[in-house]
Amino acid sequence: MPRTRGECERGPRPCPWPRCRYHLACEVRGEGSGETCALDLAAWGGMSFTEIGFVLGVSKQRAEQIERVALRRMRGRLQLLGVTRADIVHAVGWFEADGGEDAA
Repeated sequence: MPRTRGECERGPRPCPWPRCRYHLACEVRGEGSGETCALDLAAWGGMSFTEIGFVLGVSKQRAEQIERVALRRMRGRLQLLGVTRADIVHAVGWFEADGGEDAA
């Protein structure tokens, strides 16, 4: 199983590693687009809820609901960790100033 995006980027599709943390099959049940890697989808850029619903095999409304729940959970966890909005703005600014690429 690959350890980095670079190792799997040009690998076989659909992804043959269902235990990978970015593999969608472990998260979604249903008839979607056949995409199996969350990293592939992220590389495409912004998507509408209709497009996300198609990929996941769910309705547009369900895709919106999934986002709301995920954002609520992230806010709660960040609050528990004491992360503020200013911390996030600072981190995003640093990331974008660095070219948006991970240093690793």
